[in-house]
Amino acid sequence: MSPKTLYLSLLIPFTLLVNPLTYAQSTPSSPSPATEEESPLPRKPSQTLVRPTVKLSPQERTIEQKRPIPTIPNEAIHQFLNRPRVITPADMETTGYIVDNADRSVLSTAGTKIYALNLEAPGKHKDYTILGLGKAFYNPGEEEVLAYEATYLGDAILDKIGEAGEPDTLIITNAVHEIEKGARLIPTTEQPVVEDFYPHSPAKLEDACIVGVVDDPKEIGQYQIVVINKGKDEKLERGHILVVHKSDPPIEDAVDKNQDNIHLPIRQAGTLLIFKVFDNISYALVLKSTLPINLFDKVAVP
Repeated sequence: MSPKTLYLSLLIPFTLLVNPLTYAQSTPSSPSPATEEESPLPRKPSQTLVRPTVKLSPQERTIEQKRPIPTIPNEAIHQFLNRPRVITPADMETTGYIVDNADRSVLSTAGTKIYALNLEAPGKHKDYTILGLGKAFYNPGEEEVLAYEATYLGDAILDKIGEAGEPDTLIITNAVHEIEKGARLIPTTEQPVVEDFYPHSPAKLEDACIVGVVDDPKEIGQYQIVVINKGKDEKLERGHILVVHKSDPPIEDAVDKNQDNIHLPIRQAGTLLIFKVFDNISYALVLKSTLPINLFDKVAVP
């Protein structure tokens, strides 16, 4: 056996072990005459494309969605957004009030000249909102007033600042109700109306309950407006979502009369959206009602 033959006999098995495909493609075969005539150039061995392996694994991502609640009827709360609706006892000491009118009549209306005392900064403010005091809101079992409901009566413009000891003079520019003596006057401020509410809940809320309802309906249900006894002092904000808890009075054991009264489980009666917040009181819209809601029902974090 010649050295060249011995070399090839050793090389061919090694090539098969390393890359059989390359050997099969590189080993000359007996092509047909037609193939040799059509393709005189030698064929190149094919190349295998090796792609890197990418491993994917699930990951937790937090995406903040700020989306207004679509089911809020704007007409139910619009009047509350751009005008004050409560006056606290502290406000009573600093707000102006009507003492009389130029006609010396019991009631005043648009165009009437009125006289007022205790106006807030009459040299700085010219436009004033006229408010009437409504019902008072109390905590359950307490006599201290949390706030008074404020009813919008109209608007007035400052006509003349009174001399020392004299009342200031204003003219009523708009009246939606008849205005009596003693009605309150506060400076009119432009408040942007924000109609989008981004729902979220407070971290905690203690001893909260419903202390009032607007328009005194026979039953508190969906889209009614209620007043709760917590506000900015308790870190409440516009857009806070709260729930109403219904607790029934204790009942007697129907079998064992010697047992203590039985406390039934607390049930969820509805869902509230806080839309206007004062220091110690807030207005909320009933978004959902699954049970009748009543005054002094408890309010809590969902």
